[in-house]
Amino acid sequence: MSEEPLLEVGAWQGPLNALLHAIRRNAVDLRTLPLTDLIEQFLACIEESLRRRPLEQTTNDLVLAATLVQMRSALLLRGDTADHSAALSAAEQIQRVLLRKDALQRTVEVFERRAVLGEDVFGRGSVVFSPSVAETASRILTRDLLDALLSVSRRRAQLMPEESIFLPSALPRLSVQDAVAWWQQKLCEHSESAWDLIEGVISLSPTETPQSLTHRKAAWAVHLAAVLELAREGELLLTQLTCYEQLKVVNAKTSMNHC
Repeated sequence: MSEEPLLEVGAWQGPLNALLHAIRRNAVDLRTLPLTDLIEQFLACIEESLRRRPLEQTTNDLVLAATLVQMRSALLLRGDTADHSAALSAAEQIQRVLLRKDALQRTVEVFERRAVLGEDVFGRGSVVFSPSVAETASRILTRDLLDALLSVSRRRAQLMPEESIFLPSALPRLSVQDAVAWWQQKLCEHSESAWDLIEGVISLSPTETPQSLTHRKAAWAVHLAAVLELAREGELLLTQLTCYEQLKVVNAKTSMNHC
């Protein structure tokens, strides 16, 4: 910003704009300042700096000087007159306009000093995606592992004939219906006898192939489900004298006749 004219009038020494604000705040009594000296000093400052100051700044200073003259004239009048009140209102309006102008000038200076993208500062370029070292190593290891497994599989197929590969034999599955039919046949053929579950498991299990523990447990479960179903229908009875004895299967009709 350009330098403002400095005035030395009475007890005041400083720029014209500051003098106006001081008068509006009642910090300086304008009636104590010699008006003639104020105008002469202001005109001298304007003439000295007319060539090196912007025209708009000179115009603003002239408006300030006129405001001071108008305020002094109004202050010389009585405070209760209409001219005095009108002069004060006009001075306040001019002050608001000048304050708004200063705010706009500061805003313009901020925009002029800010950095321009592409001239003062430059944006960050786009980042090209590249896999990390860990991801690259993981992909390489996975690919090598798959290649090695495929190679081993092919080599094994060449060394071992197809017929020599062991395939587990599929054992026939025992159903609950088969176990129910077996127990019904036993009840009809030997109605006076008693049996335990071990007989059913051994009778319906294939003897030519050794059974695994899983197959034996499955056979026990099937026979237990079969005898429970027949007991529910009333065709047989389940007896066990002590908790350490085997579960006995007895024909229900024969047991009732004995009773």
